[in-house]
Amino acid sequence: DTKVTLGTGGFVNVNTGESALASYGTLYPLVAWKLGKRTLFAMEGPDTTAGLGVEWLVKVGLISNPEETEALAMSVPDHGDVFYVPALFGLGAPYWDDHARAMFIGMSATTTRAHLVRAALECYGFRVAEILKAFFEQVLPRSSHSGYLHISGGMSKNNFVCQSIADITGMTVIRPTNTETTSTGVAFFAGIQC
Repeated sequence: DTKVTLGTGGFVNVNTGESALASYGTLYPLVAWKLGKRTLFAMEGPDTTAGLGVEWLVKVGLISNPEETEALAMSVPDHGDVFYVPALFGLGAPYWDDHARAMFIGMSATTTRAHLVRAALECYGFRVAEILKAFFEQVLPRSSHSGYLHISGGMSKNNFVCQSIADITGMTVIRPTNTETTSTGVAFFAGIQC
């Protein structure tokens, strides 16, 4: 299974079970969790922006608060040929380019604020897809994957973001009632260890 966390940053974690895989250049291995003598591993592909990108939209005046992004993105039928590269702090996996910078591409005289916001939200679907593509090409064939993406973090409350990720990746996005599963999981593991 795969977990996508969209909080301040974005992280795609693919469970690789009891196999500790070597880094493949674009993704890196980590311990997912350890209970008793059993250790489970994952491969991770981070994106440095996610929620920070939405905060930037507020900072530059495109929106007044993050909550309005969903309705604004849905107010237009498509992105109007506008794409957003969320490289406010460079690009993480699979590019690892600290010198990359954010940009809107494809703007025209018909571009509206809604198109810009929609493109800024859709970019997370593209980023998740890029990271998963690297994983499927370098680590595990897509045919071996469950086809499910578990999503959490503050941005996962946005229905438009979740649907965009599902549409762009072609995978089923599963959002729990409690979107703060990372901190909840840490609390559960701490309790189990005690």
